[in-house]
Amino acid sequence: MTRRSMLVLALMSLCFGVTMLRAADAPKVETTEGSIKSVNADQMTFVLSVGPKHDKDATVTCDKDTKFLDSDAKEVKMADVVKQDAKVKVTVTDGKASKVEAYTCACDK
Repeated sequence: MTRRSMLVLALMSLCFGVTMLRAADAPKVETTEGSIKSVNADQMTFVLSVGPKHDKDATVTCDKDTKFLDSDAKEVKMADVVKQDAKVKVTVTDGKASKVEAYTCACDK
């Protein structure tokens, strides 16, 4: 192998390694929609009914960094959005809710 080929191979390996490290550091982000079944404001959690028939429950954990948005996309307090039977879209980043958005479903009209 020539010196030039070795250099190209080394650079390609380095680029691949950096790409793999970035992928491993990327946060896991998931989004789901559903109806709020119950709320525990003291623990900043709520149970969300999800699935096509709202037959599955998921406990959502919020923290001080969670953003709460009303149906006009205006930032509000948790109590303004997280209410029993409210429909919300939740973005979960690394296991905690990073954003909770109130929404109105066209199917409700």
